[in-house]
Amino acid sequence: MVSFASQDGNSLDGAPFRAIHLLAAAAVLGGAALDGYVLGIVGPALAIAQGELRFRR
Repeated sequence: MVSFASQDGNSLDGAPFRAIHLLAAAAVLGGAALDGYVLGIVGPALAIAQGELRFRR
């Protein structure tokens, strides 16, 4: 495993867990969940609205 250290010798691996870490994890995982939700709504809606939107096949 690679360990990165700053100029003052503090290890990045030893950094304490902070609220920003939880916020970043929620944003990353929430984005994937939201993508699936949006595709699940937009896909059927476009299929239903094909005639009104005059899509060609």
